[in-house]
Amino acid sequence: MKKLQGNGLWESSRMMLMEHRDAIIHRSMESKHKQIPIIDEQKKEEINQILLQAFQEKMEIKISYFHEKDFTTMTGMITCLDTVKQRIKIYDNWIECNLIQECLL
Repeated sequence: MKKLQGNGLWESSRMMLMEHRDAIIHRSMESKHKQIPIIDEQKKEEINQILLQAFQEKMEIKISYFHEKDFTTMTGMITCLDTVKQRIKIYDNWIECNLIQECLL
């Protein structure tokens, strides 16, 4: 038997366990998920103004936000605005303001 150079494994001992194969597949699937984009301060301020206006005037709003490694869209009225924790409530869903990418009145 011939030794591989550098790592000391035997040539005949190369194989892949099912757990290793599953881990490689899982890692490649995770890399396909979207990353949350960074929003500049001007866009954040614009989003905050629209959220505040929609809450004060009881208007329906459509938001696009990052949820569980992908973008989700929701339409509804903001029932609660939590300025301390920086989040809004639409129906029974709490959405963090820093995850909101776009909002329309």
